[in-house]
Amino acid sequence: MSNVINFDALSYVDTASYVVKHPDPKVKTPLGTITVAGPAHPQVLAFEEIERKRELEELQDYQIEAKEAVDAGTPIPRTPEERRTVAEIRVRNATRLAARVISADFTIGFEGREVDLTRETAGEVLASPKIGWLYEGLFGFVRKRENFMPTSA
Repeated sequence: MSNVINFDALSYVDTASYVVKHPDPKVKTPLGTITVAGPAHPQVLAFEEIERKRELEELQDYQIEAKEAVDAGTPIPRTPEERRTVAEIRVRNATRLAARVISADFTIGFEGREVDLTRETAGEVLASPKIGWLYEGLFGFVRKRENFMPTSA
């Protein structure tokens, strides 16, 4: 073929930098930067695999529970999703977003202690409704795939 398009040059980059802005738009000085894993980063792919297995196990458990209820003539139980509380959903979503966090160039003062923002700690921080602005900003950044495209030469 004469027209070869190099898709390697169009592959997602492994990481991108999210600039954390103050929640008050009048404050122009950024608070810091979070290094975020791209959609094809091994950390993200491994997390997605673990999440998928967990979801399948949860579904299989529910199917067994529902069959037992039908066999016993009792009402079918609520699905796992229907059983989750708002707090559990918030933690689950924050954990999914935390899987994208590599590191931050700042330490967070959070609930009376200092926390280095890493994949391991980000879930707890991002689940806090008190600082939902951080979750919203980071989520908005990672969902824009163009943030993980290589820059043009």
